[in-house]
Amino acid sequence: MSDVGTRWTERELAFSNALHRAVDEASPASSPPTATRPVAAPVDLGRRRRWALAAVPALAACVVTVLVVGIGLATRDEPTPAASTPPRLVVHDPRMLHGTWDVDLPSVSAETVTASVDASDFTVYVDGCGEALAWNAHPDGLLLLSNAYGDIRQLGGSTTACTDRADVAWAEQVRTFSFGGDGTARLADRDGDTVATFRRVGEPPLPSGPEVSVAPLPAALAAPTLAELRGRWVEPGALEHWLAFDESSMTSSPDGCNTNTAGFVLSPHGGFLLSRIQTTTAVGCEDQLPGWPAGYFERVGMDGQQLVLLDEAGGELGRLARLGADAPGGPGSVVGRAHGRWVSPGWPEEGGGLYVTVEGDALRHDYDATCRDLVGYRLAADGDVEEVLPQDLPGCSGSVPLLDRPLAGIALDGEELLLLDGDGNVIRRLWRVGP
Repeated sequence: MSDVGTRWTERELAFSNALHRAVDEASPASSPPTATRPVAAPVDLGRRRRWALAAVPALAACVVTVLVVGIGLATRDEPTPAASTPPRLVVHDPRMLHGTWDVDLPSVSAETVTASVDASDFTVYVDGCGEALAWNAHPDGLLLLSNAYGDIRQLGGSTTACTDRADVAWAEQVRTFSFGGDGTARLADRDGDTVATFRRVGEPPLPSGPEVSVAPLPAALAAPTLAELRGRWVEPGALEHWLAFDESSMTSSPDGCNTNTAGFVLSPHGGFLLSRIQTTTAVGCEDQLPGWPAGYFERVGMDGQQLVLLDEAGGELGRLARLGADAPGGPGSVVGRAHGRWVSPGWPEEGGGLYVTVEGDALRHDYDATCRDLVGYRLAADGDVEEVLPQDLPGCSGSVPLLDRPLAGIALDGEELLLLDGDGNVIRRLWRVGP
């Protein structure tokens, strides 16, 4: 008998002895022996081999039990896969974009493209003729370029007559920047695809000013996604302070009258960057905007259902609630979606117009600027009027009736608010003026 055969025989003997003891201990004393058909074996191991073959059914049960217990133990010992997390927060110093660059622009057909960047201008020259772009950058690696100036510049030493504007349509696609170890800078769009590759010419200028640093979100806050940010937000108790976000732009009002509009980009860590802000001041609004933080924050975070605005040092500037969050049925109900301010034509100059505010579970409509909150209504989630809340304000008695029939409910038709009578007919159509 070979050595291999001897080793296997010894293992078989030890294994069958262990099984024999296990089955004897597990089986009742009165259990009859199991009859099996004799099986030939290459080596006669005597009664123990024959018993082991006869005990195959019991053996199978034991093996299954051992496997199940073993699998359970192995499962407990295996580490739980970590939840997906955003990439590590890295500081990207915008000052490192300063200097002179050769530019590779796949979308532009030109012999030479160069760039000259300083603190105020981001000028790109296409075949010697350049456009000065406005630019804004964030240490999270966010970058926005806009053709806000419109002036045409000629590269020094160029003999080209610059009468046509350079092709800078690519600049509107840029959302992020990053640096490579080979002296390059990569500008990418919102999907992470390369828009332009910058290769430095000469030595970079020495950075001036304080060192750039990043204050991460506090541990209690979570970075919002674009889907979570989208919609209208108001400062609790101050409906005139509001922000509205869509996929790429933000509109805000610090006072319910003036509005700011700008494009924005959001980082996976809550970094928030605005493009050039355009301010609209309506007739009758004060020119000076109050110091409300909308438009001046550097990072945003979510604390439950609240949107938290933070400055560059991580200090909290304000908290906003989603518009309609305190409405019956929440922001998705008819009343929740109607939250805000609405007007009908003719208010207030022509007389007979209507100014309506929907907030919480109430609708208030005003005849003019002095007779505010003349009549109020308590609303159900579906927009039906549950209770009329008349208010007798001094100096407002004898005013022209606001509605020619009783208000029974409200509904939404696209971007219009409908005031309905008891038969479902439209009394007035109103247009949103904010938020």
